[in-house]
Amino acid sequence: MLLFQGKTVVLFGSGCLAVECLAWLRSRHIAVTAVVDNNPAKWQQQLDGIDILPPSVLTEWPQQQLLIVVASSFYAEIKPQLQSLLLREYQHFLSFADAVRYVRAADASQHRPEITTAPLAVFNIELTNQCPMKCVMCARTEGMTRRQGLMDLALYTDIIDQLAAENPQFYRDNQLWLHHFGESLLHPQFDTFIQLAAERHLQPALSLNPLLLTPDVTERLLQAQPHLLYISLDGHDNESFFRIRGVRNAYDKSHELLLAFLRRKVQLNSKVKVVLSMINFVENTESIEKMQQYWQQIPGIDQFMAKGFVSWNGDIQSINQYEQPQGLPYRDFVSCQIPWRTMTITWDGDVVPCCYDYDKKYVLGNVVSQRLQEIWNGAPMQQLRREFNANLVQNALCRNCTSLHQISEV
Repeated sequence: MLLFQGKTVVLFGSGCLAVECLAWLRSRHIAVTAVVDNNPAKWQQQLDGIDILPPSVLTEWPQQQLLIVVASSFYAEIKPQLQSLLLREYQHFLSFADAVRYVRAADASQHRPEITTAPLAVFNIELTNQCPMKCVMCARTEGMTRRQGLMDLALYTDIIDQLAAENPQFYRDNQLWLHHFGESLLHPQFDTFIQLAAERHLQPALSLNPLLLTPDVTERLLQAQPHLLYISLDGHDNESFFRIRGVRNAYDKSHELLLAFLRRKVQLNSKVKVVLSMINFVENTESIEKMQQYWQQIPGIDQFMAKGFVSWNGDIQSINQYEQPQGLPYRDFVSCQIPWRTMTITWDGDVVPCCYDYDKKYVLGNVVSQRLQEIWNGAPMQQLRREFNANLVQNALCRNCTSLHQISEV
């Protein structure tokens, strides 16, 4: 395990959590050199055969060799104590929970075949890449150069027929998102697309802007019965909306159209689940504080979500500036599992690895001339998996992506 390799591993804490941690470390064949604790009453006692020592002994080992696993509910208090010894979090010490996260992610990154026998799945299908918004947090605004258009209905039908045949189980547990980098409601047949996916039990869902929810669109959308709608309304007035979404004098109108949509949903006793979504980043902090409680009490909204900010594939600096560091900062392996799980299809039939690929930077194939199964284990996908397994990622889509090495919650 690279995190522990060549390290002097010390356990900080001697209570019940430390007992669990020690057993876990030993189960991973990780030797523990010492146990330290802040409680003098514990010194000179032992934890399962290992002497319990005062934290002052930590200065006796070279820092570059030291790795301290803190197994205590007092991590917040122990952290500054260790930092006062010039020890750095994640370089010299980390919590038991973070150690578990690291090891589980490392285990999951092993033994990933270049040709997988796992059934293929598609995370999202782009009905169109046209959009009236100029959002500051969207890669489309500044970075998308590809041709704009609308997906052909016959092509779409062939795609979802393949999905229903290849992996119906996936769509019992997951939605098929009918958007990518565009506003799906701009497609003149959006409701037909939703209905066809619903008929095949693919649980269609989409994210949309309420500025498009005219009375006609509202009726068609509700009658199509999507499984789930994320309705995105950032800001709390026209000025804040323009600052985030780039359209002037649009918040009040969006707000009015959304309320009308929700009233109609309630009138029809529609079972469509509606999530009111606001992007959680610095430009929206004030608006979330002002609006969260308001939206939570509006009939027809099933859930309010402060949606996590993403920088897409990390190559647009104007977006990167908004991102807050997340996860563990280790780069020992590629933790991203997307190439073994799902694909994304753009409006013209090109298949790309994931929903962060706004400009078709890594094309796996095209469903106009290829079957999805052929693309799923085709040469471009095999090469992508090879890069991930080797931790030598150079392709234009993935090389700057902050999700590449991100270690998620356990």
